[in-house]
Amino acid sequence: MSKNELTSVAWSFFLKVDDEKVRCQLCNKELKYFHSTSGMISHIRSTHENELRELQNENKQLRVRASRGNPAVNYEEATENLIMAICTSGASFQLLKNSWFRKFCRILDPNFTLPTPDAARKVISKHATSYITNTMEQLSAVDKFFISFDSWEDKYENFSIYVVFLYYTDDQYNKRKVLLGIRNIAGKVTSENIEELAAGLLIEYNLDFSKIMGTITDERSNLQGFLNTNVYHQVLCAAEALSHIVNAASEIPLLVEVMNKVNGLVSHLSRSKSERTRFRESSSSLRIESRLPLPFRTDRPGRCISFARAFLTHYESIKSLTRGQEFILSEQEKENLEIFVQCATPYLEAINQVESDKTFCSEVLIHFASLSDFLNNQRHNHPVVKVLTEETVHQFQRFLENDIALLTTFVDPRLSYTDGVLLQKSWKDVEKLVESYCADNYRLINASNDQNPEPAAKRKRPSDTHFSKFIESLTQSTVPGSIETEIVNYKASVLTYRVALDSCPLQYWRMNQSRFPTLCRLAKDVLSAPQSSIQAERYFSECSEVVSSSTRNRHSALSLNETLLNSALGIIKRMDTDPKWNEDEESDGESDEEPDAADNFNAWDRSVDPTNYELSAVKEENF
Repeated sequence: MSKNELTSVAWSFFLKVDDEKVRCQLCNKELKYFHSTSGMISHIRSTHENELRELQNENKQLRVRASRGNPAVNYEEATENLIMAICTSGASFQLLKNSWFRKFCRILDPNFTLPTPDAARKVISKHATSYITNTMEQLSAVDKFFISFDSWEDKYENFSIYVVFLYYTDDQYNKRKVLLGIRNIAGKVTSENIEELAAGLLIEYNLDFSKIMGTITDERSNLQGFLNTNVYHQVLCAAEALSHIVNAASEIPLLVEVMNKVNGLVSHLSRSKSERTRFRESSSSLRIESRLPLPFRTDRPGRCISFARAFLTHYESIKSLTRGQEFILSEQEKENLEIFVQCATPYLEAINQVESDKTFCSEVLIHFASLSDFLNNQRHNHPVVKVLTEETVHQFQRFLENDIALLTTFVDPRLSYTDGVLLQKSWKDVEKLVESYCADNYRLINASNDQNPEPAAKRKRPSDTHFSKFIESLTQSTVPGSIETEIVNYKASVLTYRVALDSCPLQYWRMNQSRFPTLCRLAKDVLSAPQSSIQAERYFSECSEVVSSSTRNRHSALSLNETLLNSALGIIKRMDTDPKWNEDEESDGESDEEPDAADNFNAWDRSVDPTNYELSAVKEENF
């Protein structure tokens, strides 16, 4: 028995029966003894609190020894984080009933009461219900919005996960993003059950289908039927389009064997920790500090470029591996890979930019124009450059046929009327699209500004002279207050003074609401669209484990969806708390590091009332 145990207040109440049992002298209750007084102290505090207080009053030096760590433990916060650990991992709720886990928690702090599986599910359900209620209230005043869908499919366990976000512009002309939900679809994915999922989420949040501007999806999305049925605009995912271009270039015959060696090295380093350590030490001795060629998310756009760049950067370290000779390139192979990396790196930079929530859909055409200009200065006779050029032109043309891409570019004062952006199209063509769209959707905007409009004055019949007809045609070409007049004045405004490229285009329209009322409304509606739906994919790695675990544990569909929503909210909270957090960061899968400040975050924001579990605000991101 240790000195601390002998001096503990517990022995004023308990006697040892044998090496494995102790008995309370007040109530004769027997407890198992594991050479720790934690269980005895817990019994004393819960059953004999008055006797303990009297004993301490008699002997001021007698104190109950505090448990290891901070004595001022926030048990409610601990419970929240424990439940979030279950939500964001493959752990089962039955862990809360596991005797060894309960013993582990008692040793850490005998005063901590583990929630039961049912209690944990009720907390998760309460969080989900509160979030949906608050979000529904927040979105009730939204005029128009876009929704993004992205999916991840597990072919082995036969399920898919869909993440749905909503984008809109608020009354202060700030771009907003709101998580609607993350849902699981068991079995084969069809256009019918995708439509059912989309419609179900919109109904759950009481959203008006007529307010949907369009959706951001990839090219192979099963939502095509949903879009066609409801006549919504489809905003193509720019990250997926750019990734398709570089993937096509990496698969040409000239690079097939080279990329096999690149991927072979990545796979080899991911499997062998000893080889990975040797490789890292070699790169460190060569003072190479960039990322190692290690795998990350399989659905990461442009991953072939990242692997190829890392392969070349750490090329000298390959010789340190026991199987390094398998991955050494010939001079010609290395030259071809260098050309691929040189030509494809701007695409990776573009992918990283379009993935950001702070960018606008209006920038997509500029990205393609910039990449086309870059390729014009490369070796046109090289197969890599030829494929990149062909695929870039093809994708560029697809986006030029997309109405949302054209409308957003037009109402972005940083980019509107820029030369070399529209290829064969002209800004006159875009102006006609704007006029047509505004005529169909904003017919009452001018009338609504005037409660009692005066009747138009009767026009006198002009004379038949050519001069009179010419004058009348001029006066009728632009009617004050018409969309045509707004377009003329807007063009003069942006060409006279071009706003800075790093400025927010929405703030231009916030300051010009009275000057361009119709165009301002158009800008507010369409500039909320992002360039890519790829942001959703960061949720798949953690949430797929939840679905896989829940499938094995046979959770109900409602319970699973609520758990997935809590898991996604936890990921959002982690990203907000630790901006440097990145699940793509390389890791050996083992860590001896102590917890740091990055681990000090709450799963749910409870700044309003720390005594309840409800979300205090709708999760939004302000751009």
